[in-house]
Amino acid sequence: AAPTILDPGAAPAARAFEPGRRFGEYQAIEVIGRGGMGVVYKAWHPGLKCHFAVKALHGGDRATGESVARLRQEAQVLARLRHPGIVGVNDVWEEGGATYLAMEFVAGRSLDARIAEGPIPARDASRWTGEIAEAVAHAHDGGILHRDLSLRNVTLTTSSGRPDLVKLCDFGLARSTVIDDRVTSTGTAVGT
Repeated sequence: AAPTILDPGAAPAARAFEPGRRFGEYQAIEVIGRGGMGVVYKAWHPGLKCHFAVKALHGGDRATGESVARLRQEAQVLARLRHPGIVGVNDVWEEGGATYLAMEFVAGRSLDARIAEGPIPARDASRWTGEIAEAVAHAHDGGILHRDLSLRNVTLTTSSGRPDLVKLCDFGLARSTVIDDRVTSTGTAVGT
């Protein structure tokens, strides 16, 4: 299916998908997600010869200071949370006034998409719940609160020959008790 076409006059991160578009060293392949902060692309890194997910902020070089601060904070949070159940970060950088975040590419489907398919066997539900709890506990041990933990932010992926491993994604609204967290004002509603 073709990606949604956005306003062609929009800033770079929000333009219509352009096959082969480059973000630093990363070459865009396809749009894999859209959210409140930006667009996520599946991208190829020719030097490393592997895929990554690159998040580009809505507004590109016109993104708000708060959006840029949240993206940078997401990168810092992910860099601290090395865990097999949490998506990893590769890089954060500025280019042409726009800020980008490159993360581990996780092939799979969201937990909400899996639930929509029908009943989940008890054994799988139990295992996934345990894996989610372990990843969340690891984040909490590192002083990180996800604050947007939802079925769409849990990805089921096949990896290392094991079916349906759990990965927590989208730490864009995470709060750190260690990293400076002035990007969300007290009383501001966040997450789902």
